[in-house]
Amino acid sequence: MKQKTTPYTKKYLQKRSQEVDSIQNEINRIFDKHLMPAKQSYLQDNDILNPDIDIFETDKEIQIEAELAGLDANDIDIQISKDGILTISGEKTNSHEETGENGYYFSERSFGFLNRCIALPENCQTEKAEADLKNGVLKITIPKKTDEKEAPKKVKIKE
Repeated sequence: MKQKTTPYTKKYLQKRSQEVDSIQNEINRIFDKHLMPAKQSYLQDNDILNPDIDIFETDKEIQIEAELAGLDANDIDIQISKDGILTISGEKTNSHEETGENGYYFSERSFGFLNRCIALPENCQTEKAEADLKNGVLKITIPKKTDEKEAPKKVKIKE
């Protein structure tokens, strides 16, 4: 009985690595959200925040949406490295002052530096990426390269 084997090419290993990273991020998110809610209530200014994201892929583009409530466009930095890593970073500052008897009794709002890195597929046109911020949701759109194959070119033979 023959079994189908998968060649361990660079592209195959990168895809599997991205899948494992995606699973790990989801597990971390579940643990953070459901098993350690107290930590989120008492974040300190030096903690790094990890904004929640959604990633959509169509035939023509990749769309990434990140929840960044309370941030202005000037507070957010988006960069794409040469190796295809999209980084969303910024700082969420506390605009409320604690004064005397009117200070906080309990606060679940978090403040501090935020950072999120996402590995992009190889077929993205990163130089054409666009971003839009509306109602606390950052939407990044990155078009994909078209897979248009050139028609075969006839080569003339010299006589």
